[in-house]
Amino acid sequence: MVKYKIRVAGIILAGLIVRLSPLHAGGMLTNTTSASSAAMAGTATGIGSDVSSVFSNPGAMTFQEYSKISAGVVLSTSSTSFLSPFAGNTDDETGMAIAPLLFGVYKLNDKMAVGLSINTPFSSRKTWNDNWTGSYITRESVNRAVCIQPTFGISVSEKIGIGVGAVIALGRDYKTRAMPYNSYLGPINGSFESKGTAYGFNLGIFYNSSEKFKMGVNYRSALKFNIDEGDAEFSRVPPSLITAYPAFISYSTSYSLPSVITAGASYMLTHELLVAMDFTYTGWNVYDKLEYEFADQPDLNFTENKDYKNSFALRFGSSYLISEKITVRGGVAFDNSPVPDESMLPDNPDSDRFIFSLGGNVKLNEKIAVDVFYQLENYKEREVSNTELRFSGSYKTIVNNFGLAINYQF
Repeated sequence: MVKYKIRVAGIILAGLIVRLSPLHAGGMLTNTTSASSAAMAGTATGIGSDVSSVFSNPGAMTFQEYSKISAGVVLSTSSTSFLSPFAGNTDDETGMAIAPLLFGVYKLNDKMAVGLSINTPFSSRKTWNDNWTGSYITRESVNRAVCIQPTFGISVSEKIGIGVGAVIALGRDYKTRAMPYNSYLGPINGSFESKGTAYGFNLGIFYNSSEKFKMGVNYRSALKFNIDEGDAEFSRVPPSLITAYPAFISYSTSYSLPSVITAGASYMLTHELLVAMDFTYTGWNVYDKLEYEFADQPDLNFTENKDYKNSFALRFGSSYLISEKITVRGGVAFDNSPVPDESMLPDNPDSDRFIFSLGGNVKLNEKIAVDVFYQLENYKEREVSNTELRFSGSYKTIVNNFGLAINYQF
């Protein structure tokens, strides 16, 4: 029976991985890494009862009663308005982004468990029309890291669990922009795309103090991407500039995504009511610049200075058991932006934000349950002046996130 369960779980996980489709959070750190935590404004590290603990705190895996699988999706719509002191108001055209969620925990015995998570903890996406006032900086930008995390957890005592996992990050950096030359054909169009893989680790410690009080700490290491063969493509190039702007050319680049440490705790105020809090500190100072180097055409080299600062987020969440089958959830969070005024670009017009969330869990039967959530991210209006590019104006952004996950326990 155990071998049969392992085989069935493996088939389900493999099928879901094959169907994953590509995919937004101070900086690029998302608030929707699982459906259950997103419904509580991102709190998860000190709760430990959900299968997504394989990502949020793998030290809690062995304290779960059953082996579980969860698969879901997050839909995000983002709208940004940019007000220029010279060109007036422009609205972005970003539209909808889709991110997959997949978590699995298999209990080897009462003291050991293995797990797998696939989600998108880093993501930003922004699209502006081709002729807007900042088209020479960006027209479209996508930055994403999908993380695959196999994990092992062990209980070192009746109350303490430790989990550690490897992280395999699949990164993509894509942007289009108008190049700084005009011709009778109009601006030259440039597109730049790089894909790379980075490796890191995740470590979690969970303290199951009692039936009422739990706490934990989770650490995810920084991720370093080195890309040797990015693809650049130029179009609408007049014959006189074809040497300076070849149709296709390769470039190299490198960048780092930050380490993240989260401490959290939860407490059962009553049999029905759970309250939780998370504090996250993100080491964004490693994301200092993006250099694009063209070995065969050094005149095309350019650098985007990021100069991100370390940031924090504070999250509060709660859940209430209405009945044996229905749980409602909610939360509020404050997310501090790591992006300084002097280097902020319209590819990620970030600012401090408040996050409000609602959601719940419905048990369809003894084995199957459904998580749903809605999340509103309200960015503070921000007026900035990028001194290097001499690009000034104010940004206002609203993000709506919707999510659904189906959970199966065995």
